[in-house]
Amino acid sequence: PWIVRYDHPLFDAVREITHRGMVIVTSDKALICGTVTSADIAQQFVSLSEPFLFLEQIENHLRALLRSVRLGTERLKAMVDPRDEARQKRLKSVDDLTFGETWRAFDNKDIWEKLGLPLDRKTLRDRLETVNEIRNSVMHFHPDGISDEERQILRLTREMLQII
Repeated sequence: PWIVRYDHPLFDAVREITHRGMVIVTSDKALICGTVTSADIAQQFVSLSEPFLFLEQIENHLRALLRSVRLGTERLKAMVDPRDEARQKRLKSVDDLTFGETWRAFDNKDIWEKLGLPLDRKTLRDRLETVNEIRNSVMHFHPDGISDEERQILRLTREMLQII
């Protein structure tokens, strides 16, 4: 098996791990500290990529719901910060809205009534605000990643949106 020091960059060792199935990790004194396997790499990949996938699915569901009410361009532009004239000019469809603009649209009473969703508006708004906070951590690569509780919030929000 391939042997690497504990301070060897994991990314550099990934090819060897996938080729050999594992590597042995040693200390700076050449003592065996443990192993890293292909399964470890796969688990880490899932752990890192899952929040991105959940967020994409949540955003796609929200945009599909907004598309269903056929908001005109002027109505969409009203969701953008009026001081951001460049974004206002570029905005052509729901797909051009940021995630924050998209979820805040659900707090608009007129849009909410057109959607006719079987949910409490404040509850959904609060949940989407939490998702937005998690999204900011994920997209800005917070060094600690997200917690299991935050991962569960994303998972449950995605499932709820799939149902409605």
